[in-house]
Amino acid sequence: MVRWTEHEIPIAGGTLRVRERDSGPAVLFIHGGLVNGHLWDDVVNQMGGDIRAIVPDLPLGAHHLPMDPDADMSFAAMAGRLTEVLDYLDLATVVVVANDTGGVAAQYLLVEHGDRVSAAMLANIDCYENFLPKLFFWFPALMQVPGATWLVAKLLSTRVGRRLPFTLGLLVRPLNKTEANLIMGPMWTNSGTRRDLKRWAKTLKKKQTLALAKQFKTYQGPVHIAWTDKDVIFSPKYADRLATDFPGGVRLEPITNSKSLSPLDQPGEVADRLRDLIEAMEPATE
Repeated sequence: MVRWTEHEIPIAGGTLRVRERDSGPAVLFIHGGLVNGHLWDDVVNQMGGDIRAIVPDLPLGAHHLPMDPDADMSFAAMAGRLTEVLDYLDLATVVVVANDTGGVAAQYLLVEHGDRVSAAMLANIDCYENFLPKLFFWFPALMQVPGATWLVAKLLSTRVGRRLPFTLGLLVRPLNKTEANLIMGPMWTNSGTRRDLKRWAKTLKKKQTLALAKQFKTYQGPVHIAWTDKDVIFSPKYADRLATDFPGGVRLEPITNSKSLSPLDQPGEVADRLRDLIEAMEPATE
């Protein structure tokens, strides 16, 4: 069995748990809210050791290491922390792969730290005016209600709660107990994690993604857009816009039989799209 190396990396405002394994082109995997880096485990497994996978647990509600109580919880700050991770691991540049809300951190990396990103793959992400998607408009306000984060965590730890990502249209199937515990478990047991969730939710403003979109043309590297064929939360029109607005944008064939969380629904197809991106970066040979 291939083993992960786990780091606890000091960054502004606290410490990040970061796992890495294998060797090859360095790929930074960015997850979204209410899950952690284990979202990407099956994708990394599918890559078969062909990349150096860098998988942080961002403080988005399911992280193992709570941040300092006064830490900046905005996505702009998180993008800066990811560059600190790259410095710690002695990586000049990486390929960035992002899904769901983690796409906002990826957009900040592209437009504010583009010199650290050799290429990117964006897979069903929050962007433009679709932040947060209409289905989740209530989320930031609800998380500020006293006791709400505990109640949400408690719900997600139940059988009914594990079905919610399927019920809400994020997945084509319910999560099993093992998966849910792996990708969401810290939220259920760690009050510091829930405190960070409340503070992060308060920062979620549509003006961020609208402002980011105006700066897409500043990033000249390849940006592959890997949308799915059954997503009702992230419309394909946003994939088309991203492919048009990034100078190096490429709209890929849809990932089949998948909704928003394609790393869980179809890790093999996500890995195939990532291989295509890495191959496209390789210099042409005679």
